[in-house]
Amino acid sequence: MKICFYGTRVALICGLMVLQGCKWWGTNATASNVLVINVLDQGSYEDCHIKGSIHVPFAELQQKTAMWPKNKIIVVYCANYMCTASAMAAVKLRSYGFEKVYAYEAGAAAWYQAGLPLE
Repeated sequence: MKICFYGTRVALICGLMVLQGCKWWGTNATASNVLVINVLDQGSYEDCHIKGSIHVPFAELQQKTAMWPKNKIIVVYCANYMCTASAMAAVKLRSYGFEKVYAYEAGAAAWYQAGLPLE
């Protein structure tokens, strides 16, 4: 099982490339095949989330992702390094058969601190 966890600098760069489209490890990452998922509760998502990300609460991962194509590139994030939801979500998604799952452990806090786009 391979799940990549990035430090803040690399994750921010990859996150920007994923959201804007890029050639990522030999895979064309575009809006059509990349999902950036906030796994926090509804209130946290509504308060602040990475622009373009969708909300799938951690507790609903299996139900909400059951019909998704397994070849999607998925980047999950939560609040910050102190929050373990993104790492746990990545493990769960891999166990459901998703092949390209990445945890952005620095979360919305680091994204905000870097001045990157939020909604």
